Amino acid sequence: MSKFVDVSNTKKSSIWRYFWESKASSEAQCQLCQRILKATGGSTKGLMDHLKLKHYDIYNQIQIQKASEPVTKRQRMDEIFKPKIKMDIQERISRFCAQDLISFSTLCNSKQIHEFFSKLGFNGPKAHKTVRKYVLEESQKVKNEVIEKLKKLKEDGKRFGHSRQQDCL
Repeated sequence: MSKFVDVSNTKKSSIWRYFWESKASSEAQCQLCQRILKATGGSTKGLMDHLKLKHYDIYNQIQIQKASEPVTKRQRMDEIFKPKIKMDIQERISRFCAQDLISFSTLCNSKQIHEFFSKLGFNGPKAHKTVRKYVLEESQKVKNEVIEKLKKLKEDGKRFGHSRQQDCL
């Protein structure tokens, strides 16, 4: 039989106040009804489902507590380098290409895109070479901004990591 231990002081989730954990068997035991549940890798989904089905009042308390807690999350790279609110035509065109995957030719030939630009007070590009030039210049500006911001973060003693999910800004 697995040995269950109180991990409520070492785990972040408040659900562990109602369960004991067995590291050896990836299981958790409900303190309210003694039922043994899977908790693979410390996952709390099954535990939360158990409380929802068998001990709804406790589940409801946890949900109310969660709703009242401030949201704290790690800042992602794309949040650090958010675009400015107001963009010039060169920035808009570059973002259409880079983020919305609109081809250079489509930007030059689309009536709707030209209408959109004219409503913003800009003339849309007429040649794909112009679009290419804008995209290259903007990418260099963004690259330089990223380098400067990373240098600043490093100077401030900030630590940051990189994961495959955050490859693209």
